[in-house]
Amino acid sequence: MKHALLLALCFGSVLLAAEAPKAEPKITAEQRAKFWRAQTEAIAAQAQAQNTRAMFDAVRAELAKACGDLPLVADEAGEPACGKKKVEPKK
Repeated sequence: MKHALLLALCFGSVLLAAEAPKAEPKITAEQRAKFWRAQTEAIAAQAQAQNTRAMFDAVRAELAKACGDLPLVADEAGEPACGKKKVEPKK
């Protein structure tokens, strides 16, 4: 019983595949153009993000330098501020 069902499924799918020829996928010129535009924009956005990150890191280092030994923190309003000196717990 299992073999008959398996054979029917195998031969049935072979017959269906033979009856319906598959069309070759085609990429249109418009789709290619969209791809290249999107890729160019993605590369430009990545470069901009790297530049922005470098600028942010430089500003953060400048703020940390201004605070000296105090940690750079955000105040209640979310503005950068110099925090309080950390107190080492006594052992």
